Amino acid sequence: MHEGAARDEGATETKHTAPAWGPWGILAALTAAGTWVGWKAFWFLCDDAYITFRYVSNAMLGRGLVWNPAPFVPVEGYTSFLWTVFLLGVWKVTGLEPPAIANTLSLGFGLVTLGLVIYTLATVRLPAAYERARLPLAALVLLATVTNRTFLAWLSSGLETAMFNCFITVWLITMARAHTDRRALWGATVSAALLALTRPDGELFAGATAALVAATVYLRRNTLREALPTLAPLLVIPAHLTFRWVTYHELVPNTYFAKHLGAWPEAGVRYFAAFALEYAVWVWALALAAAVRPLREAVRAVGARPFVERHLGVIVAVSALLAQVAYYTLIIGGDHFEFRVYSHLVPWIFATAALALASRMKRPTEALAVMGLFVALSWPIPWVHWVKSRTLTTREQTHYMVVRVADDLPLPLRPFGLAWDSLEAWLLPRLDGTRHQEHKVFISALLDEFPTREEGARVPWSDRGTTMGGAVGLVAWVLPNVAVIDSLGLNDRVVAHNPPEPGHQRVMAHERRAPPGYLECFQLNVLPGARRIYGTHRHFTDDDIRNCERTYARRVGIEVR
Repeated sequence: MHEGAARDEGATETKHTAPAWGPWGILAALTAAGTWVGWKAFWFLCDDAYITFRYVSNAMLGRGLVWNPAPFVPVEGYTSFLWTVFLLGVWKVTGLEPPAIANTLSLGFGLVTLGLVIYTLATVRLPAAYERARLPLAALVLLATVTNRTFLAWLSSGLETAMFNCFITVWLITMARAHTDRRALWGATVSAALLALTRPDGELFAGATAALVAATVYLRRNTLREALPTLAPLLVIPAHLTFRWVTYHELVPNTYFAKHLGAWPEAGVRYFAAFALEYAVWVWALALAAAVRPLREAVRAVGARPFVERHLGVIVAVSALLAQVAYYTLIIGGDHFEFRVYSHLVPWIFATAALALASRMKRPTEALAVMGLFVALSWPIPWVHWVKSRTLTTREQTHYMVVRVADDLPLPLRPFGLAWDSLEAWLLPRLDGTRHQEHKVFISALLDEFPTREEGARVPWSDRGTTMGGAVGLVAWVLPNVAVIDSLGLNDRVVAHNPPEPGHQRVMAHERRAPPGYLECFQLNVLPGARRIYGTHRHFTDDDIRNCERTYARRVGIEVR
């Protein structure tokens, strides 16, 4: 009797009718237009993107996915295997080089992400009273997303971020039904495999997907014979690890050793707090807290175990997402780039807030009002900062750029601005969360200083030319046939394993340095600058290169093959 009543109550409380796709199509068109405008406004290529482009260039030249030509030891300094080979394939098929096409491809991934969010908002079950409010509620979610600086900034950059965010959106949507729908399970395993190839932390989501498959077998929703084939897409992960080991003799990218020295929670907590203040995420937290009571009632209505079984996919997906966020926040300490590692959360922060409000508030007008307030509060800090920082266009103005916003905010918001200013003043000198404008100005200054790629390509590898740098992306791209020694270690195994000086101040991803004498060993003889290439002739052989790498590798306690 009680269970029947619960089912009847659920039938009256939740309702879904087929959406009228005409208005949703108009909303999608407006969303796409707004996204394009934001993409143009925030368009940039960062220096790290040119690191990936260098690997693609060497593959195009027949050298493989390597940083420097043989006999240099191969290293994996790119951040994304799938993004790298995708750019390689596009270059081979279309003739378009990565700097010319990467951001357009990222925009495409961003539009697919938004399309998936729109479809979810159009079809998710809502209380019956909210059917007429569904479209305006979705419009607020999309307005918040396409006016969010973090979302817009990572629609470009040249990095794999938009690709990763698209795949994780597919994964989240399919995981919600994967424990009961076999087609959704296939979608979850395929998207998890793509995530694992896109970034190393994607392997976490692959593991969560495998755990869900195991749980469905345990709950006897699938037999082992039915479940095993759905795991087939995940076989690309051991295949990729085998490739990595055979090619680079490591099971993790070289960038991990270069960037990670140990847990840094004091930075990560500040990084997360700055993100939360910038976009008023505390309103989201309040919305979720308001939904706790309806959630408890739902659990009591059906029982804890049936509730968990019914929502198993969502529970596993959210747990994996929280683990990933905790890893970047508490272990890594944030990210060198402006809230990049939280960018995939942006649409879902606003979408889940809307759903939580709909579950708690009986009157849709109240939920729409609170949601509108959330959207409005997510604007002042980031857009005041943007207005003040976009006019800073020189390296002197943007280096360690700290732009304070508190005095420019309305009086009720100034306490939030003061707290945010304090967090940014701590983070930015430590290169944690470096703002979009600084990266944009930095690469612009290098483009004015360095020769073109056509000019740089005139230096042949037969000369065994060598140069060095800290920010090595662009210089490596414009000098495709010159060996570039990465003094920060992202693309150099010796530097990546050289411990920093005792007592050094921690900075994000820039703590390693070359051991004494290492750079000099390579007799650096190419100096790009003032749009010209300066060089000196010297006799330097392949044996000299091997000797430098092996000698200093032993000094830092590793072996190179």
